[in-house]
Amino acid sequence: MWGKLKYFIAIGFILIIGILMMNRVSNKNSQPYVRIGSVEIPVELAIDSASQQKGLSGRPSLDSQSGMLFIFNKPGIYTFWMPDMNFTIDIIWINDNKVVDINANVSNNFDPENPSFYEPVAPAQYVLEVNAGFAKTENIKIGDTVSLINIK
Repeated sequence: MWGKLKYFIAIGFILIIGILMMNRVSNKNSQPYVRIGSVEIPVELAIDSASQQKGLSGRPSLDSQSGMLFIFNKPGIYTFWMPDMNFTIDIIWINDNKVVDINANVSNNFDPENPSFYEPVAPAQYVLEVNAGFAKTENIKIGDTVSLINIK
């Protein structure tokens, strides 16, 4: 009888580990990310007006390999600025599955009397904010192919 109990405990333990591992894989498979060339960037999504206005403002930092993706209904010349930012960023403008512009090393210094505004040179439907220097380090350039994964 003790032998059967050990057997059932072992089987139960294996099943629990399997379920936990499947859940971890399932969560990873649902994580939204942006692929630019071979670089995969997990992203938080800014879809509605409130999340787009807040963006990364007020945060102390951003994970070095992550970003925030702003999703607009249609391509346009959207204006970004840096109030309440605590770190510098790169802004990567995306349209039609291509990088259309990059604003590198955008300063977090904000002068409310004379704010700086950032816009793409061509219309963009998506805007990816990452840590300053990311585009250079990962060799991201205008014209690179972009895929949006797990993003509807």
